[in-house]
Amino acid sequence: MITSDQAALLGVPSQEKKILNLLMTSKIGLTATAISDHVSEPRTTVNFYLKKLLDKGWVKKIKSPESQYPLWCLNDKSSIKNTLLGFFTLVGITPTALTTVTVKEGYEQIKDAYEKILEVGKTERVFVIQGSHSPFATIKNLPVEFIEKMHETQKQKPIILEGITSNSGLSVFDDMTMRELRSHYGRLTVVYVIPDEYLDFDAEIFIFKNSIVIIQPDTATSLVIKDENIALALKKLIEFIELYAQKVDVNSYIKELIEKAT
Repeated sequence: MITSDQAALLGVPSQEKKILNLLMTSKIGLTATAISDHVSEPRTTVNFYLKKLLDKGWVKKIKSPESQYPLWCLNDKSSIKNTLLGFFTLVGITPTALTTVTVKEGYEQIKDAYEKILEVGKTERVFVIQGSHSPFATIKNLPVEFIEKMHETQKQKPIILEGITSNSGLSVFDDMTMRELRSHYGRLTVVYVIPDEYLDFDAEIFIFKNSIVIIQPDTATSLVIKDENIALALKKLIEFIELYAQKVDVNSYIKELIEKAT
């Protein structure tokens, strides 16, 4: 559920928060009239806020044989583009400012997206926002040989990875094999941890230069955006989150796991 603190942080009006929380509990969606009854708001008011949520990409309207009126439900979690454009609208970035938006599907395309990140120059910094589900999906769906090759390139250049993960995301190391731990160990990383609830999604967001690469390993979907203004906005967002997050030494954590296993 969206708490009052989260709503305030995101700038979500309380009326919209009530509607979103209600739709989270519905499996098939609700009519505007049903939503009006549940949140105790006039239907005209509910329609106004539903239109705003639709514009942000957070909800969608569908036809159903079970109802003569359209049903409203949360947008698909895999609909990265709509969610992202909704976020840009929320923080005041006009979607028409996007210079390039490319969506690709398939695990070969996912590999290409990861390799694009490795094209950054020596000692350049790549900023990362890691959804709490994505590291588990990456290990499950991508060959260990590919992950090892990617890590080796990061170490050799070297590339600095700085970003945000969750407590759950950090725990992915606990069940890794020795081979996987050694692959992850030794990369230049600056990692901050925040509660799982703020990163409850399956996506990794990489920001470097004027590019944003968003990868969903579980659904084999990648989104590449080239826009200097948006890249800068996301970097600033990460800087803000880091002020209130817990900094962790990932290499020390991995080293302890290796020592315990040997």
